[in-house]
Amino acid sequence: MPVAIQTHLYWGYADHYLRACHRRYGDAFTVRAFPAGTRVFLADPKDIKTVFTGDPEVFHAGEANAVLKPVMGSRSVLLIDGEEHIAQRRRMLPAFHGESVSNYCDVVEAATHAEIDRWAPGRPFQLMDAMRRITLEVILRAVIGAKDRQRLSALRETLPRVADVGGTVMRLRPVIHDVGRVLTVPAEIAGHRLPAGTVVSPSIGLVQSADANFPDADAFAPERFLDSQAPPYSWIPFGGGSRRCLGAAFATLEMKTVLRTILSRTQLQPVGARPEGTTVRHITLVPSRGGKVRLLGRTRFQAPRDSATDPDAASPPQETATKKTGVKDGSEISNH
Repeated sequence: MPVAIQTHLYWGYADHYLRACHRRYGDAFTVRAFPAGTRVFLADPKDIKTVFTGDPEVFHAGEANAVLKPVMGSRSVLLIDGEEHIAQRRRMLPAFHGESVSNYCDVVEAATHAEIDRWAPGRPFQLMDAMRRITLEVILRAVIGAKDRQRLSALRETLPRVADVGGTVMRLRPVIHDVGRVLTVPAEIAGHRLPAGTVVSPSIGLVQSADANFPDADAFAPERFLDSQAPPYSWIPFGGGSRRCLGAAFATLEMKTVLRTILSRTQLQPVGARPEGTTVRHITLVPSRGGKVRLLGRTRFQAPRDSATDPDAASPPQETATKKTGVKDGSEISNH
């Protein structure tokens, strides 16, 4: 197939095109598309393990990400390899793990509550835009360090299965379809001897949507993660190996916190009868219609009261006809 047509299919219809290639050619196949070049896609967990656990000096991720240089700059941790990458990663890692990450929960909650309060009842809006606003606010306050607002600590009890729902969403709708590694020397991958300079791409989208790894893979079934773990190297939304996403723990905390807060306070309805597909925007996969929903109702957020300083906080709130978690007015709802 001509490169121009492959380029159009890869960037315009990546999920459909790569799934079609997978069905026709199996777990290893080649795509040639501008400006990504020639890539060997891998969908077998064993081959993905070979790449992720291989010698980083043989599998260069930074070189494979060269297309990002105009946006990220030449010194981004995504674009460097070898000792320079190891040193940069070690400097950044403490800020994205352990207590450093858990300390951001209140910031994420506050940003989510503020965003929910912007939504007009009954008026369709795009969740993708709303999530971007939350993300920007979290970056401004948690990363840049604007921490002058009162910290919030409401809604601490995690809703059932939020983590499993998040894992399923990332399985069915990964943010990127694949990751790349440039071979610096010849290597045998998926039973083929590949020359130096070849780009091998573990396919997140294909391995996570394969029935061999997840029976009835296209079904939205969060319960599949309750009693069992995904097969090794078949659930890889954050990549893997020494190049696994530095922000994976932070992203997971943010996702769980945002989901918990939105589901606690709102009732949302999809706009339109057809499920949304995905489309490529820059290098990421996004909902084709922006995740369009309509707000049916919400509870009003009330900051928690400290019983040590507020004697009234120890007494339960006055109830009327229904037990409420928020104050009901107009379009706002009660939780039973």
